[in-house]
Amino acid sequence: LEQLENALERNRLRLIQKAESTDLKALCVDMEFPTFGLLTRYEWIRFICFHTERHLWQIRKIGHALAST
Repeated sequence: LEQLENALERNRLRLIQKAESTDLKALCVDMEFPTFGLLTRYEWIRFICFHTERHLWQIRKIGHALAST
C-alpha cells in the first residue's frame, strides 16, 4: 500500500512540474476523451488528479479490508 501511494505521489509531483512549464490552454489532439472529445492540457490534468484520487481511495479501501482479515 505504501509503495503504491509513494509511486502515485511521485507521479503527481512530476505532473505538477510539467504543468508549471507548459501551456495548459493548448488543446491535446493526440487522443480524444470518450464522450467529451478533445480536451485542453488543463482539462486532462484535472481528470488525472480526480482519477488518481479515486484509485487512492480504492487502494486504501482494499488495504483496510485486508488488514481486518
